[in-house]
Amino acid sequence: MKTLDDVVQAAAHALARGQRMLVMLDYDGTLAPIAARPELASPAPGATRAIDALIEAGAQVVVVSGRGAADVHERLGMSNVGIVGSHGLELWWDGGARELVEGADRARETIATIEEAWRRLADEEPGVVVEHKPFGVALHYRLVEQGWHALAERAAEVARAHPGVRLKTGKCVVEAIPALRWDKGSAARLVLRRAEAGAASGVHAIYVGDDVTDEDAFSALRGLASTVLVAPEDRASEASARVADPAQVVRLIWELAALCDRNHGRLAGLL
Repeated sequence: MKTLDDVVQAAAHALARGQRMLVMLDYDGTLAPIAARPELASPAPGATRAIDALIEAGAQVVVVSGRGAADVHERLGMSNVGIVGSHGLELWWDGGARELVEGADRARETIATIEEAWRRLADEEPGVVVEHKPFGVALHYRLVEQGWHALAERAAEVARAHPGVRLKTGKCVVEAIPALRWDKGSAARLVLRRAEAGAASGVHAIYVGDDVTDEDAFSALRGLASTVLVAPEDRASEASARVADPAQVVRLIWELAALCDRNHGRLAGLL
């Protein structure tokens, strides 16, 4: 797989052609190190300052997360970042407009039933954390010491018994969400199309993520963006490049900010 330096070099070539940069970033495991409990996940040191610098230098930044958009917004504390929450169902644009994918709220009653059943599971199994979301519910089993595979399967069986929802899996988590043909990949394509509509010279897009759900975006953006997997070592992925951890993601953002800043200076000298 390509490296951080390869991603930066491709961005430099795109900026030299006059393209605008769009950077899409997952939250957990990408901007924030994975935490034992979801409420403990905070941005990596320097992450928000690096994003601010990147936006100040002229790039568009969108955080794409399985968390609710309001949750991401609160954790980042930034008003100049677009947020795609709930695996793409919530779209909070950086200009202030907010959209909800049609049909996102239809399964709320069913999801509430699943959440109730999962909370009963959590009462039986030490270490299980059930996370309520605006349009879904997640069961985390990172802290379960034994029998986690059987637990995950029990939780999945509960969700599969209900029509109108679908099950997503990730790092030590199963999640029930509305059964729509929409995911992080669909949302990332929409974000890219919107960005391209406002950029006469084109857009150079980069998507960075670490989890199974980010593979949807890697696949959807194949040939359209630089896709970067966050993982300590190579693994099977649709991404074209890899960085090791959130600390390297922060370094990547700083390097992209420096590139954009230098490019703006070059353009200003031509005006």
